[in-house]
Amino acid sequence: MLYLTVNVEAYRQHPGDYVGAQAFVQLTGPISVESWSNHAFPVHVNPDHSIVLPSVDLAADPGTGSSGTVTVAGPARCAPS
Repeated sequence: MLYLTVNVEAYRQHPGDYVGAQAFVQLTGPISVESWSNHAFPVHVNPDHSIVLPSVDLAADPGTGSSGTVTVAGPARCAPS
């Protein structure tokens, strides 16, 4: 499975542009969990709490068996709970 997590730690319950967001991608398989991350990029939060990711490169996390980079971009919203 592929998981994308975006953390807007500075979010203050109102729409706008935020700096210092964090993104994590995990690819889980039968043997390992590979992961990539970026801990400092800008993101826009819309009034409906969805976000717009700029083109963000996530670097392979050491010790996870991952390599290269993963690029994410575009609109995203939370999954219904």
